[in-house]
Formats: sequence, C-alpha cells, structure tokens
Amino acid sequence: LPGAADGVLGLPAGLVGGARVVASGGDQLLSFDAEGEVIARLKTGTPVGRLLDFGTTADGTRELVGFRPGGTALDVIALRSGTEHTIAVPAPLLDVAVSNDAAGGARRLAMATMSGAALAAASDDRAKFLDGGAGVRSVAPLPGGGVLALHEDGTLGALGASTPVWAHPAAGAERLLVARDNGAVTAPRSVTAAVSGQFLAEGGRQLAVATYAGHVALLDEA
Repeated sequence: LPGAADGVLGLPAGLVGGARVVASGGDQLLSFDAEGEVIARLKTGTPVGRLLDFGTTADGTRELVGFRPGGTALDVIALRSGTEHTIAVPAPLLDVAVSNDAAGGARRLAMATMSGAALAAASDDRAKFLDGGAGVRSVAPLPGGGVLALHEDGTLGALGASTPVWAHPAAGAERLLVARDNGAVTAPRSVTAAVSGQFLAEGGRQLAVATYAGHVALLDEA
C-alpha cells in the first residue's frame, strides 16, 4: 500500500475477477485474491478511508462505500471501473451502515452524525436528517434488513421505527459492533475496530476486536 491501511473489506466468494479482499490506503484501492496477490489497483479522487460493501447495482456492478469519521461526505465507488459518486453529509460523520432490503431491492445508507441520524439512497447527492433521529451516535445493520441505532444515552432501537426502544440500555457504550434481532454487541471508545465472522476451525461465530492500546481480542459472539 502507498501508506497505512485506512480500510479493509472482505468480499464474498464468486465475484467476477476473483477479488476477496479490498484495502484502501491513501488515494488507492487494492484488490487481493484468496492467495493475497494484488489483482487490481484503482486510484481515487480523494483518500477513501474506511470501507463498506454496498452490494451490487441492477447491472451487476459491485460498489463500495468509503468514509472517514469526522468527514462531511462519503464516496460510492464501482469496484471494477473505479467510477465514483459523492454523497454530501449534513454534519460530521460518526458511523455508517448499509441498509439493503432483504429481497435485494433498494440500497440505502444510514449514518450517525454529530447532529443525529441521516439517510441516503444509492443515487442521492446529499443525505437527509431523519426525523426523530437526534442523539443517534452509532448504527449497525440488522440481519434481513433494517438498522439498529445506539443513542447517546445508551438506548438501543431500530432506526426510524415506531416500536419502543430495547428494555435495557447499554450504559457507557460508544459504538455498536454487531446487531442481531435478539441482541447486540456494544463497546467503549477504546475499541477502534471490530468484525464478526467465523475464524476458528471448530465453527461458531467470533468477534475480532482491536483496541487503541494495540491489542486484538477474539471473542465468542454468543
């Protein structure tokens, strides 16, 4: 990479071109195959930052979302062509989650900003604040569609839903790491990054967590 890695993203198997991992560093995106060999390199208009998988367009183009905490814009980037589309954000970003319909329909982005929650569709040029979304500080996608929101007072609830918030707040939580229909994993500010997956041969799901102190912990998700 031309510098420190700002974002790393794992992709599902079977994509055209064989890309399994994409990393951002400075103003470049590098795609790697399953053996770790560089198979594509894209130069972007601005440094991309963290990466999210935005799924595929109607014509089958795989898109990524790049963002930087504290920034006021995010980039939607076509993985193969490098075509970029910028979405302006009305307040500094804290967190971003992809909110795709379970049936693979509308692709949307949910954002936590310093001034509350905001939403944008894939084709929008500017995100809009969500009514009733003040105080949202972190977001995470729910299985099957929808987004869970963490508020500054620790309350948890589906973003934009009329249903009551969850019965038990997450006291002292700063970030949402994983959201499930029946539970969530939250973390304090000392956690810098986390990813959920299957990392052990014996199966199950684990959570890999990185901290400001330079430690990596592997936790059983349950």
